[in-house]
Amino acid sequence: METGQLIRGVRETAEITGWKAVILDVDDTIAESSPLWGRGFTYVGEKTAEYKGVKAETVAGEAKRWNNELYKNLGVHPRKYRVIAGELAREFEVEETRMWEWMKTAVAMIYCRAPELFAETTETLEVLVAAGLRVGFATHSSLGRTKILKEAWGWEDKYPVFTQSMLTKKDERIWKKATEGLKVRPEQAVAVGDNLHGDILAARRAGIKDTVWVKPAWQIYAQGEKPDGLVVINGIGQLAAALIENFG
Repeated sequence: METGQLIRGVRETAEITGWKAVILDVDDTIAESSPLWGRGFTYVGEKTAEYKGVKAETVAGEAKRWNNELYKNLGVHPRKYRVIAGELAREFEVEETRMWEWMKTAVAMIYCRAPELFAETTETLEVLVAAGLRVGFATHSSLGRTKILKEAWGWEDKYPVFTQSMLTKKDERIWKKATEGLKVRPEQAVAVGDNLHGDILAARRAGIKDTVWVKPAWQIYAQGEKPDGLVVINGIGQLAAALIENFG
């Protein structure tokens, strides 16, 4: 559909459903964040390879494996990276203090740089706004990282971004915070995200019945039972059309 058709279609769908806002996750929903983790762990692999003569790919692979395993209990808690460093230090016989220094650099590479917005993100957001919807973001990030993202994307005064502490797993609290911040009732919002538990199911528990799941780049986010009525898209560029086709 052309942009004008999408705007009209979303506006008409919002009139039918009573929507007043769309709330979106950030990482790997509107921005390509996964490569940041890849580059961070690759750095640790390369430093270990230089120091111990092992394969960098092997070390990076182990870092990713531990990251996947520890997410189950620690989520994105910063302590996770200290644990990963300890495990890698033992496995590859590197002093733990040295490995932790490398890991701290990797963490900075992950959290202190803004990922690139997907090519379709800006146009999609503009369609939603032109259709009369409020747009906000619910992200599991520190305030410092959120500031980095907003400055990099030129969003300082454009879109509200609501955050939840990284010391806890992403849950319904961030989605309630976002609806309250946008001054809408939960049933007047649509939630969009790639994390089945932290985005879709959490938003449902917050009272947001209409949800759109972006197929995740990180398959850990796909684990679990999908709720009834879940709309699934392959990327943010399909969002506006999916809203029209599934809810209009």
